[in-house]
Amino acid sequence: MKVPVWVGISLLSINCTLAMAGTRQDPCHAHPTHPGWRVFVDHKDRFCFEYPPKYKPAPTVWAPDVSHGLATEFLGRLTTKPTPMEGASEPDVAAIYIFGFQIPFQPDSLTKFAPTGDEDNPPKHIHAAHEDFYYYGAGGGGVFYPDAFYFGLNSQLFSIDFDGPYTCPQPNCALKSPNATTQKIEPQVLASFRSF
Repeated sequence: MKVPVWVGISLLSINCTLAMAGTRQDPCHAHPTHPGWRVFVDHKDRFCFEYPPKYKPAPTVWAPDVSHGLATEFLGRLTTKPTPMEGASEPDVAAIYIFGFQIPFQPDSLTKFAPTGDEDNPPKHIHAAHEDFYYYGAGGGGVFYPDAFYFGLNSQLFSIDFDGPYTCPQPNCALKSPNATTQKIEPQVLASFRSF
């Protein structure tokens, strides 16, 4: 029995399409912007970004509902000292935290995330290569503040926070933001961000 040629071609086409869909690569791996950097991929929410090789994925003991009293999911922690954490920043360690907030993304309501003393000020709008971010840095009080970049994805709120290292010990520290080395990589990480 002969199978018509067009049926064989259609079946081959379907099989190839299914095989390619199963192995679809995220755009950060497919089109890297920083040779030698690693890639963070969130397959559930479908986004990725590149980060320097000095950072390593690290475990966390933080539970949900830890940020601003909102339902929050810890999506990832990348750090220069990959040990379990207890929830407090270490001044000599650099870390990148990725959070998913279980609330809708509304840029006008981000003031609830403002650091102490900036509650009446909106975040700074920053356009990176593929995404818009909303930035809050240091505020008042005698504590360190991460550089926090909020963004919307699938109508939900997320953030990428750059924490430390800080160049001087508390409480007599004039610089409450991450050091210049961290601030230099922030725009590079954000520019590599892509959804898929």
